[in-house]
Amino acid sequence: MKVFVRVPAALDNVMKRASEMHGRSHADELRIAMEIHATRSMLAALPDPAIQHQLGGEAAQFKRELQADLRTLEAQAYRRPTPTGILVPYAPDGRTTT
Repeated sequence: MKVFVRVPAALDNVMKRASEMHGRSHADELRIAMEIHATRSMLAALPDPAIQHQLGGEAAQFKRELQADLRTLEAQAYRRPTPTGILVPYAPDGRTTT
């Protein structure tokens, strides 16, 4: 599915810098940000009695799944950038230190 969204210039600049820093495309950076927001919004809405009623006995499992999804998304979004080029720091045993 494709979604077209107008992004304010300031946010667009932040997302461009983040995508460059993490070696992702601009579109991937925006997708990850939207997924994190949507997942957090769903978690915030879970205590609503109407939603609890709609989910029935599956509310606790749904919450655990959302929390796991959020951890995965955050790990992907906030991982340390992978250094490239000849100035990659190495540990004494030859592994990169980042």
